[in-house]
Amino acid sequence: MEHMFTSLKWQTRTLLGMFSLRHTDGGKECPLSLHHKVLAEKGKGHFEVSIHLAASGFHNKKSSLWNTSIALVLMLLVSLLKLGSGQWQVVGPDKPIQVLVGEDVIVPCFISPEINAEAMEVRFFKEELSAVVHLFRDGKDQNYMQMPVFQGRTNLVKDFIMNGHVFLRLKKVTLSDTGLYGCWFGSQTYSQEATWELQVS
Repeated sequence: MEHMFTSLKWQTRTLLGMFSLRHTDGGKECPLSLHHKVLAEKGKGHFEVSIHLAASGFHNKKSSLWNTSIALVLMLLVSLLKLGSGQWQVVGPDKPIQVLVGEDVIVPCFISPEINAEAMEVRFFKEELSAVVHLFRDGKDQNYMQMPVFQGRTNLVKDFIMNGHVFLRLKKVTLSDTGLYGCWFGSQTYSQEATWELQVS
């Protein structure tokens, strides 16, 4: 039984920008190509894969086997795209931090795998991204962006920022400092954050 594939074009926008998937019928072999313009300029934006499709069950593009195959290929290609783009994760404390009133607390936060974060924006925040505890941007601390309650009480240790590691020191903790905190790293193409709880007693 002859199948009826002709061509398929698909586009989506991600944090990495626009990329497209194209399919051209080649008989039983259905080549699929994923292309990302920006990453292609770096030699990382083009991936190809072929699926062998049995003639039976492919009477039209809407067959469940076709849809399943496309879904699997998309998962594979997006995974490859992530690897090619050099995405990373932000890692912070993996459990609540407990501290006594009046003490100082030092909070580590880093990128995995390790990459140079000197050109990135690094933001520590409380509850929401706009509530700035400490901000590092354009290669220097932006203390004027801090919430008033944290001004003069924070210090960002950047000795290992070339490896993606920073430490926030918060001085003379008060009961009102209790809450959910986050650490956010942002580059021109990607960003991630980690959150943790600060418990003060």
